[in-house]
Amino acid sequence: MFWTDWGDLRPGIYRSNMDGSAAYRLVSEDVKWPNGIAVDERWIYWTDAYLDCIERITFGGRQRSVILDNLPHPYAIAVFKNEIYWDDWSQLSIFRASKYSGSEMAILASRLTGPMDLKIFYRGKTTGSTTCASRPCSLLCLPKANNTRSCRCPEGVSGSILPSGDLMCECPHGYQLKNHTCVKEENTCLRNQYRCSNGNCINSIWWCDFDNDCGDMSDERNCPTTICDLDTQFRCQESGTCIPLSYKCDLEDDCGDNSDESHCEMHQCRIDEYSCSSGMCIRSSWACDGDNDCRDWSDEANCTAIYHTCEASNFQCHNGHCIPQRWACDGDMDCQDGSDEDPVNCEKKCNGFRCPNGTCIPSSKHCDGLHDCSDGSDEQHCEPLCTRFMDFVCKNRQQCLFQSMVCDGIIQCRDGSDEDAVFAGCSPGPEFHKVCDEFSFQCQNGVCISLIWKCDGMDDCGDDSDEASCENPTEAPNCSQYFQFQCENGHCIPSRWKCDRENDCGDWSDEKVCADSHILPSPTPGPSTCLPNYYRCSSGACVMDSWVCDGYRDCADGSDEEGCPSPANVTAASTPTQLGRCDLFEFECRQPKKCIPSWRRCDGHQDCQDGQDEANCPTRSTLTCTGQEFRCEDGEACILLSERCDGFLDCSDESDEHACSEELNVYKIQNLQWTADFSGDVTLTWMRPKKMPSASCVYNVYYRVVGESIWKTLETHSNKTNTILKVLKPDTTYQVKVQVQCLSKVHSTNDFVTLRTPEGLPDAPQSLQLSLHREVEGVIVGRWAPPAHSHGLIREYIVEYSRSGSKMWASQRALSNLTEIRDLLVNAQYTVRVAAVTSRGIGNWSDSKSITTIKGKVIPPPDIHIDSYGENSLSFTLSVHTDIKVNGYVVNLFWAFDTHRQEKRTLNFRGSILSHKVGNLTAHTTYEISAWAKTDLGDSPLAFEHVTTRGVRPPAPSLKAKAINQTAVECTWTGPRNVVYGIFYATSFLDLYRNPKSLTTSQHNKTVLVSGEEQYLFLVRAVAPYQGPSSDYVVVRMIPDSRLPPRHLHVVHTGKTSAVIKWESPYDSPDQDLLYAIAVKDLIRKSDRSYKVKSHNSTMEYTLNKLEPGGKYHVIVQLGNMSKDSSIKITTVSLSAPDALKIITENDHVLLFWKSLALKEKHFNESRGYEIHMFDSAMNITAYLGNTTDNFFKISNLKLGHNYTFTVQARCLFGSQICGEPAVLLYDELGSGGRLTGWPLALAGGDASAIQAARSTDVAAVVVPILFLILLSLGVGFAVLYTKHRRLQSNFTAFANSHYSSRLGSAVFSSGDDLGDDDEDAAMITGFSDDVPMVIA
Repeated sequence: MFWTDWGDLRPGIYRSNMDGSAAYRLVSEDVKWPNGIAVDERWIYWTDAYLDCIERITFGGRQRSVILDNLPHPYAIAVFKNEIYWDDWSQLSIFRASKYSGSEMAILASRLTGPMDLKIFYRGKTTGSTTCASRPCSLLCLPKANNTRSCRCPEGVSGSILPSGDLMCECPHGYQLKNHTCVKEENTCLRNQYRCSNGNCINSIWWCDFDNDCGDMSDERNCPTTICDLDTQFRCQESGTCIPLSYKCDLEDDCGDNSDESHCEMHQCRIDEYSCSSGMCIRSSWACDGDNDCRDWSDEANCTAIYHTCEASNFQCHNGHCIPQRWACDGDMDCQDGSDEDPVNCEKKCNGFRCPNGTCIPSSKHCDGLHDCSDGSDEQHCEPLCTRFMDFVCKNRQQCLFQSMVCDGIIQCRDGSDEDAVFAGCSPGPEFHKVCDEFSFQCQNGVCISLIWKCDGMDDCGDDSDEASCENPTEAPNCSQYFQFQCENGHCIPSRWKCDRENDCGDWSDEKVCADSHILPSPTPGPSTCLPNYYRCSSGACVMDSWVCDGYRDCADGSDEEGCPSPANVTAASTPTQLGRCDLFEFECRQPKKCIPSWRRCDGHQDCQDGQDEANCPTRSTLTCTGQEFRCEDGEACILLSERCDGFLDCSDESDEHACSEELNVYKIQNLQWTADFSGDVTLTWMRPKKMPSASCVYNVYYRVVGESIWKTLETHSNKTNTILKVLKPDTTYQVKVQVQCLSKVHSTNDFVTLRTPEGLPDAPQSLQLSLHREVEGVIVGRWAPPAHSHGLIREYIVEYSRSGSKMWASQRALSNLTEIRDLLVNAQYTVRVAAVTSRGIGNWSDSKSITTIKGKVIPPPDIHIDSYGENSLSFTLSVHTDIKVNGYVVNLFWAFDTHRQEKRTLNFRGSILSHKVGNLTAHTTYEISAWAKTDLGDSPLAFEHVTTRGVRPPAPSLKAKAINQTAVECTWTGPRNVVYGIFYATSFLDLYRNPKSLTTSQHNKTVLVSGEEQYLFLVRAVAPYQGPSSDYVVVRMIPDSRLPPRHLHVVHTGKTSAVIKWESPYDSPDQDLLYAIAVKDLIRKSDRSYKVKSHNSTMEYTLNKLEPGGKYHVIVQLGNMSKDSSIKITTVSLSAPDALKIITENDHVLLFWKSLALKEKHFNESRGYEIHMFDSAMNITAYLGNTTDNFFKISNLKLGHNYTFTVQARCLFGSQICGEPAVLLYDELGSGGRLTGWPLALAGGDASAIQAARSTDVAAVVVPILFLILLSLGVGFAVLYTKHRRLQSNFTAFANSHYSSRLGSAVFSSGDDLGDDDEDAAMITGFSDDVPMVIA
C-alpha cells in the first residue's frame, strides 16, 4: 500500500506491505503537502498542494518526474487508462490530462462546491490475483511482496497458532468454520451489524439514525427506542445514539452531552504511549513533533526546540516551526506559541482584515455575516453573503446557487425561486427543461448520457434508468439500435451504410430490402471473427464499434473510416479482386486488379495505382480567385491566403499544405474555449498550434461587442495557452479570437468564439419618490425608476427603511418599481432607500429620501426656474410654495455622452429660496435637473427640468495608451487645446465608470504609473473649464520585467559586410544570464535570419556579419522569451568605384578601361560585372549603355560637339536597390581638342566615326591651295606616316607584351611609361604590366 504524509518533519511518499511491514519512504526531497495519491500498474502519482504540481515515480522509487507544475491548487488525483484526473480547490473544477506528459489538459467539470477526494470506478478495476487467493487466511489475509502473505485477526477477535504455523482466528458471530476458513452464514450479520429487509448488513449505529442506509428504509422503521449492542456500543443519555464502545472515556465529547465521558476512571497509558494533560494517550513518537496531537498542545510543551532555517517563503515561529508567510499577521494563531501574531511585529502589518481599533482578523472572517470587529466594520461594504462564490441568490436570501443550476428544470431553492419565471427569468415554456440531443439518452434524473451506454450493463445514469427495459441486461449487447445496423453474419455497421450499394457487411445483407432492388453478388463465405460490439476491418482485424468513424484510422487499412460523412484525407486501399468481380457501382483498376467505389472515379484523387480512375475525366471550367485568395491545385475551391500553410487541410487535394516553408506557415490556435467566474472575469484557454516555435511566439487576444466591426486588442506578452480577461462589460455578448504573433509577423485568423459575460452589479435606481397612503395610516408608498444600466436582468428590488434616530434598517422585497411599507408608527419620520438585485447581487443604493407619517401634511415639489444658460454654465432658482419650513435642497444634474454610463453631479444647499449658477458644463449637451426640498417633516417629491446648453459640443479625445515597462503606461491623445484633461483608469469595466483612479494634465500626453502584472482600462476627457465627452476606453496589459524591450539600441559602426550594434539590458543589473534574440531582416532580398546571444552584462555589443555591401536591413533585438522588441534600420557601405577609369579614342569609337574591382574589393566577383551609363549635356539626357564582365567597354555613335559624362560602377542588383559607387569621367574631345577630366567614380561608352570625318576635311583644305608643294607635301606625308608607324608599332608591342591573369579572369596591360612620352596627344593607358607575352591574331 502507498500513502502520503505532510508536515514540517517527514513529508513524503511512503510504501509498505499490506500488513504495514517494510515501510519505506520513496520520496523525501522537494515534497511539502502531498495531498492526493493514485497508482497504476507501474507508477505512483501524487499532487502537492504547496508546490502546486503533479509528479510521478515508479514503485521502486526511480524515474521521478514532474508531469504538470504551476497549477492553482491541486488536491485529489486518480488515474484511468492513459490519463490522470484531479480536482483543484482554487478552480473548483475537475481536470484531465495525459499521464505521460501532461498534455491535452481539459476541464471536465467546473463550479463545484468544495471538491475533496476523487476516485474512479470501472469494470476491471478489481481484477488481479494475490497469494491470498490460493492460500487464504481464516479471516484477514494481507498480501506481501514476493508472493507471501500475513494472516491477522480483527481487533477483539482472539486466535491461535496452528501446528502448520498459520494463524486461526475464532469465527465471530454470524460466521462458521469451513475448510479452516470462517465463512459467513447465509442471511446472517455480525453482532455489531443490523440486517436490512433486503438482506444487506449495515453497522448497528446506523439503525434509526434518520438516514436510509439499507436502501429500503427498513433501518428506519419501528424506532420507538434506541437499542445498542452492549458488547460493542455505548448508548448516549440524551440522544440515545449508539457510538462505538472505544469512544467511551476517550476525552472527547462524542455524544454531545458528554455522557460518554462521565464516570470515567483515569487510566494509565502504556509504556509506548504519552499521557496528555487531559488524560488522553497518544503515541510516544507524536510528542514534540510540532503537531497538536493532544488537542491542548501539552504534547508540545517543555520540548527542546528544534531550530532550523525555514525557506524564504515561510515564517519561522519562535519554537522553530515553519508556516507559510501569508499566515503571519492574519489574525489566526498558527504557531503554537502565537509568535506569528506578535503585536509588535503585526502592528503595521496585517495579512487579514484590520479593524479600526487595530485588531487584525483573518480574511475568512471578513464579510462572513458575523461581526468580528467590535464596531462591525468587517461586515460593511460587503457583497451579499455567499454571492462571492455563487452566481444566484435565492429569493429567500438563504441559499446561493451556481448559474448552471438556475432554470434547469430542477428546483434547488427551497422556495422554488430558481425556477420562477419572474424572479429567475426562466422561460415559461418547456424549453428551459433539459433536453438531450439525438445522440444521447436522457435518464430519469435528467442526466444525458451517450446512446452507446444504454443497456451496456453499467449504471451510467446513477439511477439505473439506462439499464431498464433491456431484453438481456446481463449479456453483452448487440448492435446499437440507434445508429447501427446488424448484419446477418453478426457484424455491426453504421446505419448510414445500409442500402448504399456497397458490401459493408461482407455478406451483402446490408443491401437487402432496399427501395431500389438490384442484383447482389454472392458473398464470399467466411465466419465472423469479431466479438459483438466490435467492427471487422477489411484486413480481418477487429476494433471496437465506438472507434468506427471517429476520425482515427484504427484499422491498418483505414476501412473503419470509409464511407463516413466526413471522409478522412486518406485513401483506403481496397483488396485486389479478380476480373469481373466489381459490381455495377464499382470501378475496376487495371494494375493491380482491384475494385473501388464509383464515386472515387474522377474525384481528383489517384485511387488506382496506375491512375486509371483519373484518366479521361471531363474537363472543368477554370475557377478564378482574387488576389487575396489561394487557388487549390485541383481548381475546386479558392481559400483565403491566411489559410495557406496554416496546418489545416482546406483544399480537398491538400494542396494548401504543400510546399510550405517557414515564411508561408500560418499558425492558428485550436480548441479556443472560455469560462466565466462570478467576479466577471473570463478565462480563455486554447491549444498551441502545431509546430509553432513557442520560444519566439506570443498570443494576442482580440475582442469586440457583437455588432461592432472594430476589434480591440489585448497583448498577453506570453506564450502560455490561457489568459484572463478582466476588462469586459458585464452582461454583454462578445466575439473573441486569439492570434499568434511570431517576432513581427502576425498570423491572422477568422475563427472566434462568442461569449456572454456574467451579470454585474446594477446602478442605483433613479428618482425615488415617497408619499403616504391615501386611506391607510402608517403606510408609505415608494416609486422609482429602474437603473440607467442594470448590467443584467433585475430579479427584484431591496427596499430598506429606518426610523429617524435609529441605526437599524429594516428591509423588504419588491418585484416592481412600486412598494408599500406598512405597519409604521404614526407621526414618525422614516428614511427610505432602494437597490436593484441581479444574479450578481445587490447594486448601488439610491438617494435616501425621508417622509413623516402625518396624514394631511403634504409637501409640494419645488419649482425650478431656469434663469439663464450658456455654453458651459446655467443658472436656476428653487422655491417651494408651502407653509412648511424648508431647510434646504438637493439637486442632481444628469447627462450622458455615450451608452456606457449616465453621469451625475449632486449639489446640496441650505435655505428656502435659492439661486445658483452651475459651471463646468459642456456645450450643446442636454442636462436633466432633478431637485427636492428637505424639511422637518421629510423630503418633498421630485421636480424635473431639462436644459440643452448652447454652442457646439467639443469632440471626444482620441486616446492611445501602451505599456512601456512593468509599472508605466504612456498615454497620448488628440483633442482641443487650452483645457485641462483628466486621465481615468481602473482594472475593471465597472470600476472605470464608478470608482476610477485619476490624474490631470494640461498636456496631450502623460505617463501614468500603475501596479504591475495587471490589465487596465484607460480613458481621457476634458475636466476644465468644461467636463467634456470621454474617449473610448483603451485596454493595456502591463509588461513584466522579463518582457521589457532592450534599451538604447544603436549602431556603433557600419561596414560593407558587417555592422556593430550596441544596447543596454531591459533593466539594471541583471542577476542572471539574459538570452537575447537578434533578428536580421533583409529588406531587399525579403529574407531573414536570427541569432542568439547570452550575457548578464548591463551593456551588450554584437557584430552582425555576412551582410551585403549596399544592403538595407531591419534589426530587431528582444529577450529570447518574446519580450517587447527594440529595432533599428541599417544600410551597409556600398562597393567602392572602380579605379583608373581611362578612355582611348579610336577611328570610329572610343574604349573605356578601368581597374578590376576584385583587386581591392574581396567581396566583389567579376561574374557580377559592371554597368555603364552616359550623360549627354547637350541633350540633357542620361542613357544606360549596358553591362559587361570585362574591364573595358566599346562606345560608338558619339555626336560631334557634345560633351559626355561616363560612369562605371558594379552592376546593380534587385531593381537597382543594391549598386556600387560610380566612377565618373568627363569627355569633350569631339568639340575642344580632347580635354579629359576624371573622378574616382565609374562610367563607359563612345563613338569615333565623327573624329575621322573631321580629320579628312582638314587635309583637303591644305592640299588644294598648295598644289605646287606636292612634292614637299609628299615628303611631309612620308614623315608623318613613318612617325605613326613607329607609334603604332610601339603600341602593338606594349599590347603584345600584356598577360592574362587567371586569378582575375582578365588581361593586364603594360604601364604608360613603357609607351614613351613623345606623343602628348595620345591617351595614356596606365596600370599595365609586361610580365608574360600574349599571342594574338
